[in-house]
Amino acid sequence: MSIYDEYSEQYRLEELEISERAETFLSFTDKEIITLARQVLEEEESEYIIEEYDLVGKILDYYDKSRRISDKQRYCLCRAIAEMDYFFNEHFDIEYFRKTHLGNEE
Repeated sequence: MSIYDEYSEQYRLEELEISERAETFLSFTDKEIITLARQVLEEEESEYIIEEYDLVGKILDYYDKSRRISDKQRYCLCRAIAEMDYFFNEHFDIEYFRKTHLGNEE
């Protein structure tokens, strides 16, 4: 296996993990997603980690004006949350995430 093939496989696995986390975050309420998206935008180096950093900011601005988001916008925000979470947390535990980032005791 060449270095390129190894890199491609690693990238594919990272993308799969991020997508799975984003799907999990879609189960959160709009309010929770908005709260988390605001937090990730404030994180150090988030503009380098989040693929659609500018778009996330625009979606949050739109939400502030209209108080609603579409399904595509929800997924974009969840994807940004997942990208940051993947970068900082190798192992994913949704209940631990809820407690530490949202203060929920569900």
